[in-house]
Amino acid sequence: MNKLAYTISIMMASFITGNAQSKASATIGGKVFSYNEKSGYGCLFVDSEMVKQGITTGFGNKTAGTKCISKKYGNGVAINFSGLKPNSDYSFAPQQDVLISVTGNWIKKGETYEFFATEWEPFF
Repeated sequence: MNKLAYTISIMMASFITGNAQSKASATIGGKVFSYNEKSGYGCLFVDSEMVKQGITTGFGNKTAGTKCISKKYGNGVAINFSGLKPNSDYSFAPQQDVLISVTGNWIKKGETYEFFATEWEPFF
């Protein structure tokens, strides 16, 4: 019985942690590359000059262990567009290499972070 109670408490802690992470909405900016329509995933990169000028923020430690690497932009983060709000102005994934602002949630999966987009719009 102790093993069962321990397993349930671990599952509940994971559920609560996951929910707490998903409720923290953030807005980031960058460019999407390698978008796969079937999976909904791509890689989001931010230009270091944009960070230096205060146009957007960097990803900080969220690029650790990433598979999103660009010679031009450095390390990026995985981004998922499958959760876009259907009634938003841009309810479809953006074109590649277009500068965008994205609102969504950071989710930690194992040792890496992913950004789940709920809305996006192009920089004008």
